[in-house]
This record gives sequence, C-alpha cells and structure tokens, in this order.
Amino acid sequence: MFSESDKRALALAVFMAKINCMDSDEKLKSILVLDDPATSFDDNRIKSVICKIMQLSQEMEQTFIMAHHFMFAQMFFKSNDQQIEFYKLDYINGANDNNGIFEMNAQEAFASEFGRAFNKIDRFNKCQINDISENDLRIFLEEYLAITFAKQYAEKNLKSKKFGERIDELFNTALISNDVKQVLHQYREQLNPGSHTFTEANVEDVRNFSNELINYVFEKVKIY
Repeated sequence: MFSESDKRALALAVFMAKINCMDSDEKLKSILVLDDPATSFDDNRIKSVICKIMQLSQEMEQTFIMAHHFMFAQMFFKSNDQQIEFYKLDYINGANDNNGIFEMNAQEAFASEFGRAFNKIDRFNKCQINDISENDLRIFLEEYLAITFAKQYAEKNLKSKKFGERIDELFNTALISNDVKQVLHQYREQLNPGSHTFTEANVEDVRNFSNELINYVFEKVKIY
C-alpha cells in the first residue's frame, strides 16, 4: 500500500540503519556507494537525505553518489561547503574519443539562469571567450532587477509585464531615480534583437559595452 516514494524512503532508511550498526573502525575502512538515493522524493526528503549523506561521508573511507536527479545534485552542491568532486557521464554519438566520465564544473552546471548569464559575461569581459550575444546581457539585466527588487516584483507581479514597463514601475515606486531609469531604458533598447550595438561593432567595442553595463548596474542599481 506504500507509494513508490515511500518504498524508496523505507529501503533507504533500512540501508542507513545497517550502516549505523557498523562500528567506527569498520566504517573508516568502507566505501559508501549510493545510486539515485533521492529519486521521487520531495524537497524536504531530499534535504534530509543530503544531511544524512554528508554526516555519513565524514565517517566513511570514501563516498560515491550516482544521480540522474538534477534537483538532488543541485541541492547537494548548494547545501554544503565540503570538498566534493563532480563528474558527468558524457556520450557523443559517433565521437568515441569523447565518451566517458569527465570532470564537471558544478558551479556552472548548477547555476541559476542569472548565474549562467553572469558567468558567461564575466568570462567575456576578462577576454577568456569572444562569443557573446545581446540576449546574454539582456537576460543578466532582467534577472538582476528581478533579484535586486524581488519583494516589489512579487507584490506587483512585475514578471508578467514587459521589460520596459518593469523599469517604469521601479521608478514610479521610487526604487530607482529618473537618471537610472533613463539609462536602463537605453540599455534595454541597445539589447533588443538586431541592435546595431552588436551587429555593427567589433568584439572589443562589445566588450567595452559589456563592462560598462555590468559596472553601472552593480554600482547604481541597488536598494539603498
């Protein structure tokens, strides 16, 4: 009569109980291997499982966790500051040299849309890459405003409005000055698809524009 989730939770509980019955010396000589330990669990159960795994990992010789559950892996990454190595199983059809297990940049893989956008822009601004689009910067700018003024966005349901209307509403509620509003509208227009800022500029001009935008919003667009 148990649901699939309850069956998995019970099986995991029995497994954990067996580990708890091991003495300390035996644990220190043992390797813990878990295969998708939180599949079909809700957020609260996932958090509980992660806490228990981190506790056990301090008592074991080594711990391996295999997971297809993206949310579990993301929560695992964000919920602890211990030394954890992430790897991914990658398969590219017809490219045998690229099949196998590879190191994974967890910070990038589990970042939010805002985080991914900023990471790419930051690499571009530091001349580590040369490929960026107006959409990358627009996503960053839109998400930056949504995060900085999250309370007001929620209260006024600003996500349902067009980007320009959101900027006007932030001004109307005295969250930004008229000067800041005008600059944000200029950036918004320059980041529209097909803008001359990107179609008629070389990569260094775009990089200067990107650095200017990032520096401006971090310095001028914030809650005082």
